[in-house]
Amino acid sequence: MSKLNHFFGLLTCFLMMTAVALRHSGKLCGITPGQDVSETTAGNSQDSSAVPEDGIIVIDTTGLGMHIQGYAGPTPLKIYLKDGRVQLIEALPNQDTPEFFSATEEEGFREHWYGKSAQEALAVAVKPVTGATYSSTAFIQNVQAGLAAYLTAQGETTTQPAARSPWHPNLKFICGLLVALAAAILPFFMKHRYYRIVQLTLNVVVLGFWCGAFVSHTLMVKYLSQGIHDWNALLPLLLLVMAFIYPFFGRKSHYCLHACPFGSLQELAGKCSQRKLRISPQWLKRLETLRQFLWAMLMFVMCCGTGFAWMDNEPFAAFLFRTAPPIALVLAIGFTLLSFFVPRPYCRFVCPTGTLLKYAEKES
Repeated sequence: MSKLNHFFGLLTCFLMMTAVALRHSGKLCGITPGQDVSETTAGNSQDSSAVPEDGIIVIDTTGLGMHIQGYAGPTPLKIYLKDGRVQLIEALPNQDTPEFFSATEEEGFREHWYGKSAQEALAVAVKPVTGATYSSTAFIQNVQAGLAAYLTAQGETTTQPAARSPWHPNLKFICGLLVALAAAILPFFMKHRYYRIVQLTLNVVVLGFWCGAFVSHTLMVKYLSQGIHDWNALLPLLLLVMAFIYPFFGRKSHYCLHACPFGSLQELAGKCSQRKLRISPQWLKRLETLRQFLWAMLMFVMCCGTGFAWMDNEPFAAFLFRTAPPIALVLAIGFTLLSFFVPRPYCRFVCPTGTLLKYAEKES
């Protein structure tokens, strides 16, 4: 009976997050419900350029850049050329956080390509915008994909090296996967406290700061909305397995205790101080009730189609410090400092993602 209750808890969480994903982007796995899949395929395979009557060639990267991901999904563009020179680059609707994507509209960024021939524009080395790395990098890659397709259609050779397949693993992915696998397997056998310190440190350094891999509402909504497009998704999928599937086999809170980068950072901070604040059982109960109420309210407003911005402000985003919102940085620093005196305060008293995981593993 307990496993059956656990299954229904897991199913309920999945349905709730599916509803949130639909309200957030109107898509499931990149498909808009009610849309004919054949229409989507046709739209992606159609000629990427068109020539209006005024002689301007328009390159649409919707199909060309299907696997180019910004912070929250594909970021297609329209590139306008006249007499072979770039006149305008226009962003099409996307799911990236407006605060981040607006950085690509800053003066001087798109102007790197304006007025140049397609060959010259393709050779331009444009640096991503600090504070919006994901969005601006995806923008640059879409421009390169569109210009390369145009030159190929014109029968010209390009100086741009061939893009690496999105299914090609890289060093960061491999190292992150190894650390995640260690967190998934070794706690079953390794009980030594020095091993735990090493694992926690690797979680923070490799999974957190290097890979930016962690379970969050943003991650779940992204995968439910956009689907999976490359091998790099295998790392967060492994974390999701630890978070949702391990408890089904008796390993409650395995992800939170052994893999979560921010939980690991809090625990390491707590090990640096012997002085702890004592919290009475009454206050512990009140804080737990507050945590559940906070999560219920956040889920309610998202299911109503509003309040999605809070997902970008979870402290986990602070590991991506170049693009992290200021609120996420402040929360991460504040709770890390508090961890010196209160064990894992964010995990125990606030974390909406942790509350979702606890609800999913509930057996009664």
